[in-house]
Amino acid sequence: MTERGARHLVFMGRSGATSPAAAEHVKRLAARGVQVTVVKGDVSVLEDVERAVKTIEEPIAGVVHAAMDLDVSDFGVSMAAETDFGRNRCSTI
Repeated sequence: MTERGARHLVFMGRSGATSPAAAEHVKRLAARGVQVTVVKGDVSVLEDVERAVKTIEEPIAGVVHAAMDLDVSDFGVSMAAETDFGRNRCSTI
């Protein structure tokens, strides 16, 4: 996205940017002139999505949902979270 001109990115995840890999990624983007905001929250929680959207000052040009669940033993729980995110995104943006 940044190679195509995106200069303002908001990342949201349950752990924020606490891992060394995430912090390094944010640092690399910032070094390229990208304004990065990291919001710690859960996309299935409406209040967390609302808080993330409130950090955005520029017009929203796109949303990428790149969630991953390595435990597929309870597919219904995974799909419920996906459905919650879709509903929260649509009602917030």
